[in-house]
Amino acid sequence: MSGFTVGDKKAVVTESTPGNQPGSQAMSIQDRIREVQRLSLAPDDKQKRIQKIMQEQNTSNPSRAFAQQSELKQRAQCEHYERKCDLQSPCCGVYFTCRFCHDADDSEGGARLVTGCTSKFDRFKVAKIKCQECHTEQEPSNVCVSCGIKFARSFCNICHVWTKDFIYHCDECGFCRVGKEGKNYSHCKQCDACFEEPHECFVSVRGATVRDEKCPICFELMFNSREGFFFMDCGHQIHHSCFSKSFNQHGNYKCPICKKSVLDMSPVWTAMKAEKAIVQMPEEYRDTKVKIACNDCGEESNTVFHVVGNECMSCGSFNTQNI
Repeated sequence: MSGFTVGDKKAVVTESTPGNQPGSQAMSIQDRIREVQRLSLAPDDKQKRIQKIMQEQNTSNPSRAFAQQSELKQRAQCEHYERKCDLQSPCCGVYFTCRFCHDADDSEGGARLVTGCTSKFDRFKVAKIKCQECHTEQEPSNVCVSCGIKFARSFCNICHVWTKDFIYHCDECGFCRVGKEGKNYSHCKQCDACFEEPHECFVSVRGATVRDEKCPICFELMFNSREGFFFMDCGHQIHHSCFSKSFNQHGNYKCPICKKSVLDMSPVWTAMKAEKAIVQMPEEYRDTKVKIACNDCGEESNTVFHVVGNECMSCGSFNTQNI
């Protein structure tokens, strides 16, 4: 039995691995790891074989070993959660600081780059964790069985989430939400998601549940998103951060889907009407009329063309377009 250390990751190697037979030296380390991934083995057995391959590679190529150590140390600086334990991936058996680090792109040091694993990290199947302080492997909990440190402020033994935020597990949603259940968040059965109180249901307006919708800007599924989101007056939903960026950088006050005004624009419309009264159009355009459709009320009307904006004759909005 032998062991080796990559960064702070120590593994015990006891079994032979694919690709270390005579005539297999031409295979790359990535190909050999992919061979292991395709085998019908338990995660622990896969991890041992992968670590064996990496040990052989590091022994024959010390400069590559140093590069791997630096790579893994950099990857260990998780930007998603503040916790003091690593999670063993149920699919490839390698320890990662969280599921997002495992699923990251090659450029971010994800599992595909390090081990060749292409599966998504299933946090519900996590059976082993490792303390970052004493490196003791153990079953999931929030206190190390060896050194006694607390891994994070909050912990869920169903979702296997460790975080500095206050969280609660919602049985209806099937995973944890950020917040304090019963105090500022609750599950709305009509919308089929958790919301901060008070909450106004929009499901009848949209004709769909929250589980079906994506942010119209970043296209992330809203239901299990880590980003906060809200319902616009039109009934569509959007990330707070995505809307703020769109509004602050581009002045976009409209819903990206239906083009209705997201904010109360009545003060803006009043100011534009006053500007229309001051700004005189050239004589050849003064009586020119155009047909418009209002994005806010949905009505069509004929209005006097003006450089300031074309006003809806039904609701007074300037959120209009020519038709």
